[in-house]
Amino acid sequence: MSKSFRLAEIARETIDKETKTCGRNSRFVATCFRIREEHPSLQGVLFDGRSALPLALFLAKEVELAGWDYPRHLAGRLFSVIVHGDVEGAENVRHSIADWLRFMKLSPAGPSAELDRYIGYWKPYATSHDELDADETIQEEVRNAARSLAEAVVERRSGRFRQIGIGLEDPRQK
Repeated sequence: MSKSFRLAEIARETIDKETKTCGRNSRFVATCFRIREEHPSLQGVLFDGRSALPLALFLAKEVELAGWDYPRHLAGRLFSVIVHGDVEGAENVRHSIADWLRFMKLSPAGPSAELDRYIGYWKPYATSHDELDADETIQEEVRNAARSLAEAVVERRSGRFRQIGIGLEDPRQK
């Protein structure tokens, strides 16, 4: 089981606990891993910072072919991004993903919703799971990112979460 999957499970469990939805919020995680199983060429793409662009392009094509109004069919939704690495690039990948989501008019769930960290920095990959097990701080940071998303969604559904400028029309439509 990959570190990415383990972190995604921590986030999913936290969201389910915070919103008391018993699994209904784990559709995205399940969908990503289902896509990976159905498309062997995408092995290592999902939740892998070095390969985020091929995933984005693949999903964009699938979404557009399904008739969705890509790239802004999810405008107004909230997001949280958690990126990890072991040597280099985690911050750049987080920025790229968050910028892409913002371009599509999604909004970050709060200041704790975006996270980039290194697990086992410059250490052997073979021991990186031990590094994750020992790093309780990153596990809690992942929970906080998930809590931020869960709280923002609850606030949005109750009408208390307000996004400024969400109704403005973009003068540069794609």
